[in-house]
Amino acid sequence: MYRYIIIFLCFLTLNACDRIESQYYVRYEVEAIASSTVIEYTDVLVQTSLNRNDVTRFYCKEYWSEDFGPFTAGDHLLIIADSPNLDTYFVRIFIRRNECDNFQLVNEGLNQAEYTIE
Repeated sequence: MYRYIIIFLCFLTLNACDRIESQYYVRYEVEAIASSTVIEYTDVLVQTSLNRNDVTRFYCKEYWSEDFGPFTAGDHLLIIADSPNLDTYFVRIFIRRNECDNFQLVNEGLNQAEYTIE
């Protein structure tokens, strides 16, 4: 009898991440292009919450990365580094569904990238 209860509980915990709906976590990443000479810290603007007007400023010299969330489907993600220059940094947006998944690259660009969660 106890064996069946343990098997049932294991089955429930294995599927716990599948039952959580519509929560996404975002990792923004900024990396200086090897050919660029970065002398001082640069502004990095990122969308950090569900409010589209909530853009937060960070500072980066050669590399910066940070995770934010949770977000939901339909949220717009944005990262801009070293504006108005377009040749100093690679920026990347990674996303994962729920806390159980691995991050996947969804967009990258030179100095700016954006993505809408589907």
